[in-house]
Amino acid sequence: MSNPIIRRTAFFPWFPLLHEIGITAHSRTPVSLSCRSFHFPSAVFSYCSPTYCTTVDATETDSQFLSFMRSQCWSGQLRNVDTAVDFFDMMIRMKPLPSVFDFTLLFGVIVKMRHYATAILLIKDIYSLGIKADVYTLSIAINCLCHLKQTDYGFSVLGTMFKVGLEPTVVTFNTLIKGLCEEGYVVRAIRLFEHMEKVGYEPDIQTFGVVINGLCKIGDTHAAIKCLRMMEERIGKPNVVVYSTVINSLCKDGLVFEALNLCSEMISKGIRPNHITCTCLIQGLCNFGRLDEAIAVFNEMRLRGIMPDAQTISILADAFCKEGMVMGAKAIMGFMLHMGEEPDVVVYNSLIDGYRLQNQMNEAIKVFNSMINRGCLPDIVTYSSLIHGWCKGGDIDKAMHLLDGMIGKGFIPDVVTWTTLIGGFCQAGRPLAAKELFFCMHKYGQIPDLKTCAVMLDGLWKCGLHSEAMSLFDSFEKKNLDLDYVIYCIMLDGMCSCGKLNAAQKLFSSLPAKGLQLDVYAHTVMIKGLCKEGLLDEAENLLTTMEENGCLPNSCTYNVFIQGLLLEKDTTKAMKYLQIMKEKGFIVDASTTEMLIRYISTNQVDSDFQEFLTQEK
Repeated sequence: MSNPIIRRTAFFPWFPLLHEIGITAHSRTPVSLSCRSFHFPSAVFSYCSPTYCTTVDATETDSQFLSFMRSQCWSGQLRNVDTAVDFFDMMIRMKPLPSVFDFTLLFGVIVKMRHYATAILLIKDIYSLGIKADVYTLSIAINCLCHLKQTDYGFSVLGTMFKVGLEPTVVTFNTLIKGLCEEGYVVRAIRLFEHMEKVGYEPDIQTFGVVINGLCKIGDTHAAIKCLRMMEERIGKPNVVVYSTVINSLCKDGLVFEALNLCSEMISKGIRPNHITCTCLIQGLCNFGRLDEAIAVFNEMRLRGIMPDAQTISILADAFCKEGMVMGAKAIMGFMLHMGEEPDVVVYNSLIDGYRLQNQMNEAIKVFNSMINRGCLPDIVTYSSLIHGWCKGGDIDKAMHLLDGMIGKGFIPDVVTWTTLIGGFCQAGRPLAAKELFFCMHKYGQIPDLKTCAVMLDGLWKCGLHSEAMSLFDSFEKKNLDLDYVIYCIMLDGMCSCGKLNAAQKLFSSLPAKGLQLDVYAHTVMIKGLCKEGLLDEAENLLTTMEENGCLPNSCTYNVFIQGLLLEKDTTKAMKYLQIMKEKGFIVDASTTEMLIRYISTNQVDSDFQEFLTQEK
């Protein structure tokens, strides 16, 4: 005769799969039996757990314990998973065993604690004891598997339900639909939604809500609205959660007008918006620079008695700061304090960044000190914003002081912060210190990205460390780094500026083979380099070639070439290209104008050129 436990495991094929998804016997919380004691025959039941102790006088210990367990579950006092597992172990020692109802009640509490793997293993244990699970027990198992991102195994449990003659509920299908959506299988979720209708299950508000949320998450707002209309026809008006989900999706798609209309429709149907609805609208309006309308929504929500939360405040504060209205951000933060709410780090960061954008670093530091005094700890964004501000203002020492404080607090500066500091040192004329930082990044687990490399190279060239720049570039190429077009243009500009024209020409010619399209900027850099060396014919040839290749010169290209012509006193060609510029609608820039004025004032122009310039005036 075969083992009944083996038969039961074979009948529920998803049990052996527990090992595949990392759920083993070790997933159960270890149980300490020493904390429980039964005193017979005095019929005193004593129980002690990490969170609760009690002693109950009873003549029927098992019955008393079950009553105690139920009251703990129903009242919400059972909050510790160790205690729940202790209860389970006591229950399986009872004779006769408690009903599946009591076990399911306990499993439901464990699921609320989010100990999904533990719940599944305990369900497995009751099968091993021969206890027949009901639809609610198996629905709990499905819920756990879906939360563990193992929805396919949840379908195995659904198959088990049908095999044993149990009828799944709408809640069972809702759980599977939600699981599929959470794992990104929205199309499969829609098919299941359609299938449940075909086999006679009527979707409820939760079903529609889950499907609409899934569609919004994948950006299919149009389908979500269709589902919303279907919901209205089938089961009546949606609730505020469903409306808010669609409104949020519309805002993310930039359809703020449609979102506002949907909100008005919701209100007209007697559905009161909540703070989530209003926050979605405010975020959508702020994202598209419609701050006045966002403020109007904010004022409207207050009039309706809907209290904004920290997220709402931070969105508005950030929008005010980005518009350069730091005082507006301070006012909105003052409102938050008046409500008795402490601003979080996001709100403080918005205000600090606002002052940074206005170059008011002393005010930014005041906010920084204030947040610390109020018990709000700065994060990496706070430090990075302040470091960026000091670097921009040229106070690199204060930026470094903040960096030291940041590292001292256990924050690891990200690549953006390092890049900002490297750029700051270069702008301050301290390229060697910048280079030291560049190579120091590795110690903190940060690898320079292409922007960091570009900033470092540009700084070395502009600070006159040409050999250092060439050496660093060579090291990049030896490491086979996938350098981008920006870096190559920096190298072209640097080489041309310091007289390394041959090297620049060689690099320029190699770029198409690297899969990089030569644009007007690269051509202009090379034309400038050729003009600097007095190679006007080659510069003109390159100007002609770029046009033939479909790369049209811009105003900067012509100005650079004309300046080269003027330096070589080739006024005839200068007149020709000034005329071309005029025909193309380009404007002579300040540098070219200055050269022309200098020529006229020193009588270095012939009569034809003098007449041409007079006509151009």
